[in-house]
Amino acid sequence: MPFCSSCGVEYIDTAQICSDCQQRLKPIHVSAETGHACVYCKTLNLPEANYCWKCGASLEGIDFDLAPPGASGEVIQCENCSSRIPLGTDFCIECGYLLDEQRSCSNHPGVWSDFLCLVCRQPFCKKCGKFINGKFICNDDENYHFVGNWVILTSEPQLESLEPARLALEEREIYAVIKNHIDRVQRYLTGQYALLVPIIQVKKAEKILIEENLLYENVCTNCGHEFNGNPNRCPKCGEEFAF
Repeated sequence: MPFCSSCGVEYIDTAQICSDCQQRLKPIHVSAETGHACVYCKTLNLPEANYCWKCGASLEGIDFDLAPPGASGEVIQCENCSSRIPLGTDFCIECGYLLDEQRSCSNHPGVWSDFLCLVCRQPFCKKCGKFINGKFICNDDENYHFVGNWVILTSEPQLESLEPARLALEEREIYAVIKNHIDRVQRYLTGQYALLVPIIQVKKAEKILIEENLLYENVCTNCGHEFNGNPNRCPKCGEEFAF
């Protein structure tokens, strides 16, 4: 599905023009000499583009703050997926492949793994994880909603409702974006706006938003109230939860 290169909104395949800023979605007359290559999917974009029209990634270059400490401005090629990744990392931030050596599976000591889960950054064997869109994710974290290199943390019908969460993450140096959420099965705009963060920052982002009461761990089955803290009783209606 194409993305608007100006505002980053995603559209269905048949769309040609962004309804928000009237930008042409699929650029024409772009060449290797004049185009700006996306660091994630290598697609060529116009020099003035803010987002990749094909995958929606920011075109500001590789964000080295997304990588673990010690990363430098130089890049190397992952032996597993051939992605260009920051030099100094011990795993591929695109697929989870371990670049230095195998590690023991977190669930099965003595069983060696070549991959880290990109969400929790723990090593797992192939019985304890799987590849989702080419990215290694452990079984405990597979229920996140993955969109390319991103995870949808939460969604709301109004864009303004997600802005406080985006700003809270931005203040803590986590890159977050808000986009129209597209149902990839039914192929229609759901009317929901989604808050997305990079896969390898999702755990940190969740912790921040929960602390700020901008993301909730529990939902009352009786009144629908969202809350954090003790899940045994709803703080609004007093409903007790059985486990």
